[in-house]
Amino acid sequence: MDKLKEIGLLIRTQDNRITDAPIFIVQQKQRIWGISSEYSDEYAWLETGSGDYSEADAEKADELDELDDGWEETPGWKKSYYQDIWVFVTACFTESGCQDFINRNGHNLHSPRIYAESSYRNDEWRTIRDFLISLTNPDE
Repeated sequence: MDKLKEIGLLIRTQDNRITDAPIFIVQQKQRIWGISSEYSDEYAWLETGSGDYSEADAEKADELDELDDGWEETPGWKKSYYQDIWVFVTACFTESGCQDFINRNGHNLHSPRIYAESSYRNDEWRTIRDFLISLTNPDE
């Protein structure tokens, strides 16, 4: 019960990021490869000769860009466009719960961030959230 009271106190006292009854979530970046150049300006040069498709470093990318701009061949390299998107990982009642999750599992995540989503019209979430807050004494 002490842990529930602690969560309720954090909910009551945290910065809600100008969001009514937020659901704090952890997200991570996911890169989608193979996007048409018509839909993305982001690209990387991938080494195709060995089959491991590693990205070119900045110096090699500049060299390949110059060749590509001059309509010259880039043997062993392919220009591949991508889009980075944010993907849901987990939800928490508090921002500190998200930070604890990242501290424990960040090594498995790619560029994680904490984001506040709305719980608008989510009666289940709001009911549990209100119950946790009710366990705390507002005078604490």
